Amino acid sequence: MWGILIQQHLDAGWIHPSSSPYASPAFIVPKANPNILPPWVNDYHQLNKNIVMDSHLLPHINDILSDCAKGKIWGTIDMTNSFFQTQMQPNHIPLTAVNTPLRLYEWLVMPMGLKNTPAIHQHHITTALREHLGNFCHIYLDDIVIWSQTIEEHGQNVKAALKSLQDTQLYVNPN
Repeated sequence: MWGILIQQHLDAGWIHPSSSPYASPAFIVPKANPNILPPWVNDYHQLNKNIVMDSHLLPHINDILSDCAKGKIWGTIDMTNSFFQTQMQPNHIPLTAVNTPLRLYEWLVMPMGLKNTPAIHQHHITTALREHLGNFCHIYLDDIVIWSQTIEEHGQNVKAALKSLQDTQLYVNPN
């Protein structure tokens, strides 16, 4: 399994081989269904102890629900590999090195397991959709909810949100 997961991440440009003096453990969590690739988990427990918390807060669910109540039609958009769409700062890349059974790799994009990954990603998407937030959409990590009064308006709102995401090179799940 490791070989397949690593090759997928290498092909996507999310990781590269590392010679970093730092390393955190990585492991995979087996799935009950053997036909599904298991998730790759990074144990950044020690690194997270030394990270200064990012000040960007996640939105309050009650605020999202209150604004969504303004609509008659709702839809959601799911981001594709959302954390992996946010680039790591170059000087932080060596800190993300993880030990795998095959070798040491470091992340070029925001890996799961770092305590600031959700806040940094939320800030990235908030910046992309800032002009629409509270008007017809909200974001919570990798989910975007859009509300509208009519079908026609909903089509316009979805197109506007997708255009803003595209302009900042953020991508969504086509399903």
